[in-house]
Amino acid sequence: MGITENSLRMTLSENSVMQVLWNAKEPMTSRQIVEAVQAAGQATWEPRSVFVLLNKLMKKKLVHVVGYANVGGSIARRFEPTMTKAEYLAFVVMDELSEEELPEFLESFSKKENPIAS
Repeated sequence: MGITENSLRMTLSENSVMQVLWNAKEPMTSRQIVEAVQAAGQATWEPRSVFVLLNKLMKKKLVHVVGYANVGGSIARRFEPTMTKAEYLAFVVMDELSEEELPEFLESFSKKENPIAS
């Protein structure tokens, strides 16, 4: 299988934006996203790059515009994720594993112990 060109795979910068949106209680403007990413110490990009990141996330259908807000006399788009973090991770796993590997994954996932931590 593997990740395709139109897949949901994210860069680290895109992931930092998605983490903020997944943790948000309501849709956010680009300015709010930048402030939250910076507050979390995860900003590895210039603040104006948020527009490029959001456009890429919209192209991947991970984020969409849900309205507008009046911010300092101008209109700003408000963004929210199109799926939860759990749904995203499930899609990534399903994209990476073949149908034959899924039962083994589910069995491993349901085990209480973590063999890596031992």
